Amino acid sequence: MIDILGSHLLGGTSDAAIKAICPGTVRTNLLTETQWDNFPPEYFTPLGKIVEVVLMLVNGDAKQGGSTDAPLYGQAVEVNCDKYYFRTQHEYCDEKMAALMGATDARWKHEEKAAKATS
Repeated sequence: MIDILGSHLLGGTSDAAIKAICPGTVRTNLLTETQWDNFPPEYFTPLGKIVEVVLMLVNGDAKQGGSTDAPLYGQAVEVNCDKYYFRTQHEYCDEKMAALMGATDARWKHEEKAAKATS
């Protein structure tokens, strides 16, 4: 869904994709310093680790399953503490949701249009 949404928002005119980053606990201004002090420090995700993952995605260094060939599509990246994990998209809840998301897949529409043009 992440890449489908990215293609849809970009009008199917770009190979760019929107990636989702799901950070772990990051010390922000959402809580007071006193509230943050209740968390064990070893459970915090350093901002630098999130920046590292963002740069990896922007530079195109993130690959499916660690492969150097297949680009990263349809996955979110969970960043927790000093590690990151690629999370694949869950199955759609039902046929209606699958059809709805399929209808917004600009990549698919672009490929279908190109195939018709060459026929």
